[in-house]
Amino acid sequence: MPYHSDQRLIRVLPELKKLIVYTLEKHDVALSKMWRGYETDMAAIAMLHAQVGLDEELLVERYLGEMQQGIGNRERHDQSLVLLIRRLYGEIEADGVRERLAAQARPRIRGGKPRGGGS
Repeated sequence: MPYHSDQRLIRVLPELKKLIVYTLEKHDVALSKMWRGYETDMAAIAMLHAQVGLDEELLVERYLGEMQQGIGNRERHDQSLVLLIRRLYGEIEADGVRERLAAQARPRIRGGKPRGGGS
């Protein structure tokens, strides 16, 4: 999940008096599902977008700012984001996100240490 998603929880079912229920904000839901990269998750995100709309810039900003602590292959996650943006917004927008990801000076973690001689 995005790093600060706990600060954006949304209360649902306020009519329940003895139970307080919170859910993730819609962009946090989308990024959490995108992280796995399964087709069923991508289809669910597309359905969410069709129903309530997702902001492309907010998805990318949260991915870059709050999803880098996640475990796994960052290149695969980057590709999942590009594929998601293509599915939701089209090829031109996906190309822009691909270029933006390539231009980011983000350390790549391998074996617990940044590439490029980090200590």
